[in-house]
Amino acid sequence: VSEDGRVLSRGYQEFQQHFPQPGWVEHEPEEIWVSVLGACRAALVGHEVTAVGVTVQRETAVLWDRKSLQPPRRAIVWQDRRTTEICERLKDAGHEARVAELTGLRLDPYFTATKLAWVRENDPAVWDGVVGGATALGTVDAYVCARLSGGRLHVTDASNASWTLLFDLRAGDWSDELCELFGVPRAALPRVVPSYGEVGRTDPSVFLGLDLPIAGIAGDQQAALFGQGCYDPGRSKCTYGTGSFVLVNTGSTPCLSERLLTTVAWKVGADVAFAL
Repeated sequence: VSEDGRVLSRGYQEFQQHFPQPGWVEHEPEEIWVSVLGACRAALVGHEVTAVGVTVQRETAVLWDRKSLQPPRRAIVWQDRRTTEICERLKDAGHEARVAELTGLRLDPYFTATKLAWVRENDPAVWDGVVGGATALGTVDAYVCARLSGGRLHVTDASNASWTLLFDLRAGDWSDELCELFGVPRAALPRVVPSYGEVGRTDPSVFLGLDLPIAGIAGDQQAALFGQGCYDPGRSKCTYGTGSFVLVNTGSTPCLSERLLTTVAWKVGADVAFAL
């Protein structure tokens, strides 16, 4: 994308979706990384680049070894419904109102924390690595940033973090209370950074020989809200893809709703914009 907003070139590469059983959807993180490299290589032919930004599907749970960057298991994708029973158990125990108060979300298999809770309960060998500190947790943006930087970065932005069920909207960071509820070690989670501004650099030995600032991270729908120019409270967009997604900018204060979901739209410096 040029400095004045024109799309100069594109790269596109698909990767496989895995369906181990009905209601389960998984991705191979390594295949995601290979597709990123292939798409970027195609897009960058003949162009000089000054910075890289990352926008991704938001709720997919990815685990990887901090040293080798290899995943110990497939990622559990946002569409996956295997954690329905975990959500029902937490609802029956009376936790949903407090979760909604802190996160602006509902207890639903859609979100990352329930997927991590499932790994903890069903894949103890992998979870031992998480508890012991050898294995990192994150959403796809955190994994891609780790790969882009050769393992130096373990970061996510506030828009992605706000859709994990582990992020306190008002505190602007991970919640110890929610981490305890879902059994997720806070130390295994990425550092939350602003959506705009340099957070690190690419490693030329792994990313097409390029040493570039990684200077933007955002969840896909929040990125679309910004991309459609909805910078002011009350501005809204509807984008179409896997589904139809309507977001409205609600300004600097999170607006909780009984029916709609509340999210961080973006964070620039210390300033946070929220959306429904």
